[in-house]
Amino acid sequence: MTSNIVYYVDGNTYRNIPTVLEKYFKENANGYSLRNVGYVINNDKIYVFLPKNTDVGAINKKDIKNLLRLLMNYDKKSRHLSNTDSGNQAYISSDNVFYIIDWLVNDFINNGLYQKQAYLIKIQDRGKIKWNKTIKSVTPALINTEHILTQFIRQKKINDNDLLSLIHSNLMEYISLNSGAFLWGFKYHNQLLSIKFSDLLNESTYRYLLDKLKSTNNKREKELIRNIMTYLRFEEKISTDVAITTEDFYLLFEDIVNKIYMHNEYLKKYVPKAIWNFTVNDNIFNNIYNNQIPDTLQYIDNEVNIYDAKYYNLEKYSEINSKVKTPPLDWYSVGKQFFYDISFKYNDTNRIRGSNNFVFPYTLSNNLKEYIGEITVDLPLINENTKINILLVDIFKILERYNIY
Repeated sequence: MTSNIVYYVDGNTYRNIPTVLEKYFKENANGYSLRNVGYVINNDKIYVFLPKNTDVGAINKKDIKNLLRLLMNYDKKSRHLSNTDSGNQAYISSDNVFYIIDWLVNDFINNGLYQKQAYLIKIQDRGKIKWNKTIKSVTPALINTEHILTQFIRQKKINDNDLLSLIHSNLMEYISLNSGAFLWGFKYHNQLLSIKFSDLLNESTYRYLLDKLKSTNNKREKELIRNIMTYLRFEEKISTDVAITTEDFYLLFEDIVNKIYMHNEYLKKYVPKAIWNFTVNDNIFNNIYNNQIPDTLQYIDNEVNIYDAKYYNLEKYSEINSKVKTPPLDWYSVGKQFFYDISFKYNDTNRIRGSNNFVFPYTLSNNLKEYIGEITVDLPLINENTKINILLVDIFKILERYNIY
């Protein structure tokens, strides 16, 4: 299956792409620029859309699994928010089959292959004693004038493989071969009778599963049957791609930066507002304002540090012998970041002015974070040194280290 995995990087431009992927790209003068992060499964291929500035050659299976977990968890979180609460949440477009596979994989890891459970009740050495049956059916032995039970009717649980076991085993092998091993790190080889997967996609299978569902009261068994049925129905009618993607990965990146630099929400009260007072055509407007909203305010070692996540493409700066003459960000972004620093009410917090930082995503060889330079500007009215540090963070190393999802 690994030969059927194709990687793309968000923000990069490609000359040719499959027709099925066109909706995830934006056409430009040089080809097609990716505008998504996530995964698309189409027929026997898996298309992987990686975050900006990712080195495809450095990606491993754990990275793929962690990125999927990040997208799925943010998707679940946003589904539980009301429309009024979800204004600054990333929109994740996803197909339910991802969650069905996730449930089936985790259920298999935790509970193993389904086996039919039955109970054998007879005179035996092991099992739970059935006292009523024992007293009624077993004649006590007379020992030293006392009647003593020397045999017991016991109930013993036994496992057996039935058709549901065969379906479960063959289905999990199919998932393992087609997406489970790559996206979930799940590998399984069917040890029971092999059934061609397409042969499971018929009405007799569904009737059997439905009858099985009606006849059981076991919670795990019921949920397993429901998810197997949903997955089989999905495979039967699939005609388009299956995907979990987002065009809003910049919001996820902001949240990642927030977490690794330990954003302190309380410090926002010390960020001043731009207050407007004016009159137009006798209409008086007082105390209306613009908010300044830095991404991350960190309080550590008695210093206040400011961070702003910048999910920007650095591809052209990474090229060998690159001669780019324009900066990665416009003046608006730079000026705003400088003003965050010089306007913050450090004295009111009884804390020391710390560093001011832009944070970009990038694949790093060894480190989770790396300082690569700074932006300076001459501000004659400001006596203190004013600069913005330029930092890189490796999204995948951070996901592995901090479990941010």
